[in-house]
Amino acid sequence: MRASPVIQTNQFYKLKRHFKNELNNKIKEAKQRIWLMTPYFIPSPKFLRSLMKAAQRGIDVRLVLPYRSDVPFMHWLEQ
Repeated sequence: MRASPVIQTNQFYKLKRHFKNELNNKIKEAKQRIWLMTPYFIPSPKFLRSLMKAAQRGIDVRLVLPYRSDVPFMHWLEQ
């Protein structure tokens, strides 16, 4: 008897897109402040525009980032 093949879908990209959309919606809906803390900040142009628009609306936008990354190649991505 042959076993049926198992098909596994990769939900990573779907979940990543959902997370990005939710985060952008929260930025657009912010009323007072947006404070983000992340060890690895490599924003997309769309994400940066959302943060800048929020700051222009008078929202208190703050980013808490490390001075130096613990991942050797991060400095190339940050530029």
